[in-house]
Amino acid sequence: MADGGLLSGIRVVDWTLFQAGPYAAQMLAGLGAEVIHVEEPRHGDQLRYIHRSLGIDFYLPGDRNALFESFDLNKKSLTLDLKSPRGKEIILELAEKSDVFITNFRQSAVERLGLTYGALRPRNPRLVYCSVSAFGRHGPDAGAPGADDSGQARAGSMRPGPDPDHTPVISLPHICDRVTAFMAAFGIVAALNGRSRNGGGQEMHVSLLGSMMCLQDANLVGRFLLGGDPEGARPLGATRRPYKCKDGKWILAGGAGAGRWPKMCQALGRPDLAVDPRFAEDLDRANNAYELVEVLKAVYVEKDSRGWIDTFKKHEIVVSPINDYDDLADDPQVIANRYVIDWDHPALGRVKFPGFPVEFSETPWQIYRPAPELGEHTEEVLVNVLGYSRDKIERLRSDGII
Repeated sequence: MADGGLLSGIRVVDWTLFQAGPYAAQMLAGLGAEVIHVEEPRHGDQLRYIHRSLGIDFYLPGDRNALFESFDLNKKSLTLDLKSPRGKEIILELAEKSDVFITNFRQSAVERLGLTYGALRPRNPRLVYCSVSAFGRHGPDAGAPGADDSGQARAGSMRPGPDPDHTPVISLPHICDRVTAFMAAFGIVAALNGRSRNGGGQEMHVSLLGSMMCLQDANLVGRFLLGGDPEGARPLGATRRPYKCKDGKWILAGGAGAGRWPKMCQALGRPDLAVDPRFAEDLDRANNAYELVEVLKAVYVEKDSRGWIDTFKKHEIVVSPINDYDDLADDPQVIANRYVIDWDHPALGRVKFPGFPVEFSETPWQIYRPAPELGEHTEEVLVNVLGYSRDKIERLRSDGII
């Protein structure tokens, strides 16, 4: 736990697996909360053993795992056999002495193990209890399993476009897990703030489906209130889509709106397009989007990406390179804002690591501990939090409870 962090003094029981739940807890840990990840004694969180995904090998030296390093940064690991009465009693004792309890196990498993909010509240009325599900806690599929991709599918973000032959695709791997984690962390902090005023905890719930729908709010409002299709029958924003430049790199420049279009035409060296009747007004450009795309493709390949970026900046037009992941590590804007940081990992040496998107002037998010080894902090938690004796801990260990 980081002394002086925004959440210093807050203890979190992290009974989660895979991504959405663990990442929510990781964000709290980086802000100073003491996060105790409860893992199964023999194998631990399954995220430790995902060797390859999305074409990436996640193995690191020393049998470490890159995914687990990210999702369990700054946490402590406590191993418990929750299927045993003694293991269950320990996590109940821990919940009594904690501020937050997070789980993304299926509701059926939570109920079977007796770790629902209803079971924990009598033991700790100040507890903020956060559960994460695939599709929400109500309705016919309330208890159904799900994952990042199924959350995206059901939330509409993979919807086919106007082309009947279009194959639905994942918008961005793990984005549903991540936005759900953001929602969970936001809800937890809001509930803790409420507790500081009224003294009582509460149960809160987030889902992959609900979070992914929230991410598409503008599209959904357009559809629900206006009946419009955010993709329509034409490319969305012919002037605001990626274009390949002479050097083979891609950029995206913004020229939406009637007032900005003439300025963009000047920057492109094609002032004639501003008065071309096919493209002069917003509706003209929408109705002739395919034709305008072909015109702009031919313009963009006349200059290297750096040249276009400099030109657009000179004309005060929004522009951005389309970075690859390798580009991010050297992007001066990314570095200046610490969205990628250099970190001296105790086992891996100096590495680059994703930073935190929220900046605090006095109590910043920080890395103060790598992801833990399985059960690394079991004895520390049992002694310092629950006051167990060494003899009792040894008996629990010999019986396979921890």
